[in-house]
Amino acid sequence: MDFDQSAVQNENSFFQEFFCFQKIVETAIRYWRIVVICGLLGVLSAFLLTKYVITPKYVSSTTLYAWQVNQLNDRDVLSSYRSQLMLVNMLINDYQELMTSKLVQEKVQKSTMEYCAKHDLVFHPFSVEVDAKRDTRIITITVSSASPDVAQYAAKETAAVFGETIREVLRMDNVQVIDEAQLPSTPSQPSKKKNLVLGLIFGLICGGGIALLLGLLDQTIKNADQASSYLKKPVVGTIPLIDKVDAQMTAPLWTFLKKRKYYELGEAFRVLRANLPYLVPESGKKPGARLLMITSALAGEGKSSCLSTLSVLIARTGKRVLLIDADLRRPTLHRIFDLPHNNGLVPYVAGVCSFDEAVCKGVGEEPLLDVMPCGPIPPNPSELLLSKAFSNLLEMVREKYDYVLVDTAPSLFLSDPMSILPFCDGVLFSVSCGLAKIGLLRKALAHVSQISQLPIGLVVNHYDRHGQYGGLRYKSYYKNYSDYRSPYRQYLSDKDEAEADETAENGGKEKAKEA
Repeated sequence: MDFDQSAVQNENSFFQEFFCFQKIVETAIRYWRIVVICGLLGVLSAFLLTKYVITPKYVSSTTLYAWQVNQLNDRDVLSSYRSQLMLVNMLINDYQELMTSKLVQEKVQKSTMEYCAKHDLVFHPFSVEVDAKRDTRIITITVSSASPDVAQYAAKETAAVFGETIREVLRMDNVQVIDEAQLPSTPSQPSKKKNLVLGLIFGLICGGGIALLLGLLDQTIKNADQASSYLKKPVVGTIPLIDKVDAQMTAPLWTFLKKRKYYELGEAFRVLRANLPYLVPESGKKPGARLLMITSALAGEGKSSCLSTLSVLIARTGKRVLLIDADLRRPTLHRIFDLPHNNGLVPYVAGVCSFDEAVCKGVGEEPLLDVMPCGPIPPNPSELLLSKAFSNLLEMVREKYDYVLVDTAPSLFLSDPMSILPFCDGVLFSVSCGLAKIGLLRKALAHVSQISQLPIGLVVNHYDRHGQYGGLRYKSYYKNYSDYRSPYRQYLSDKDEAEADETAENGGKEKAKEA
């Protein structure tokens, strides 16, 4: 019994890891236009098929009375009537087979072809159906054809040929026509209303299936609203995606902050900077120092670029910042800031170099920003992060800096971030739009939350503000407000404007020098 329960839990965890059913439904609803378009296409296809493709069928029918009761001379009238009725019931099946037999149908078809040739009509094949009412002597002959004239004439001719055949074969004259075949004015098939309804239903079903399939195939985060809703964590920053055509992606991300063209990128990081005091108040493990760690579920989610840019902006506010590259698997901060990586975190923890030798000071033209690169990649990264020297390092830098930002490895499959959690005041979790599945993000966040109750803030990276998921609102905002000097821009020359941009960007530097 325990084995069965564990198997069910493993199966449920597998589905939760790769599928988010709430995301599937919401994505399907978001694609409601596809459902509507498919429904309209279904109606249009049904209309075109009904009008131009499907051959219409006209139906004409005639009714026969298969026994004519003569005047009875017997004493027992009821007995004679019953005997005649039993005889009719026995002959009804013979009549049905006889009407659709080759003998009758060949005569009817030949006569119908002659009728069409005589009246200059196009001959269309027809089908004959015979229906005998139960416990009655009524027989209905129904003829279907693409031509109303052929249907009417074939129905009449079938009744006439049948009567003649009865007299010739069975030597009986007991068939009488009750209702003659009428010329049909409208086709019985196809039914336009029925086909339009079926086309609408089929189109809606196909559209709904396509929408659900799109939701099933795309299980990734697309914007900050989805990240907050599905991951149940607050979003402290949303970093827009830089177009590769316009930007030199080989350059560090923080170098774009000086360019007016990427003003919204700088504002996004400034919003993230403003939200950090609310995520981690000053009364942390030690007043006046905030130690934040950034991680992600998978590699390539932009955590290192985000943290390096954030550290530059914090340093411009006059705060002393130390950026530590604790990603001992794939370090990147030395490439972002173009630093030597002979010394750094690994040599310092190993006791090879001193703290001053391991730290690069005044990085990125920011006098208050210090960076400790990783150094040579060690063979035992988890053991180094659990060492006493590393914990002493974090305790020491709390006293020297206002912000200590630690870049770590992804937390989904590695234990490195869990070793640093006990020393942190808060966690920044990088989520790249369109990369990691929601189930994997939930699993990574669960690993972090199970070990520590630290506040976790989501940083949504690579947000496509021009994409399908809400880019219009983002674009319209910056169209009106990104140019914060628009009222008096016309009075500035190009040189004055460049000097104003430089003054606005370097305001924090002057404050840092005074401090």
